[in-house]
Amino acid sequence: NARLALADSDLLAGKLDLARTEFRELARASNSEEAVKQAALYQLLGIGVEKADWPDVKTTAESLVALAPGGKYAPQARFRLAEAQLNLTQ
Repeated sequence: NARLALADSDLLAGKLDLARTEFRELARASNSEEAVKQAALYQLLGIGVEKADWPDVKTTAESLVALAPGGKYAPQARFRLAEAQLNLTQ
């Protein structure tokens, strides 16, 4: 997916806010394939952790687990969900 590749490029270039916006759009787009949505949500988790935006990490992790509970990103999403919950209770 070209849009996913562009968002990845922005992420690698350190343009976190721009990448975050692009990944969110991909995750929400009704015409995005499930694999693209999963990849976008996974990247959003990393951005959220980088920014210590724990409410966003929690929401994103929940979305990723709901979308693909047995998917390849599910274990990492569950870990990030626990991490977010821990940080939100401190």
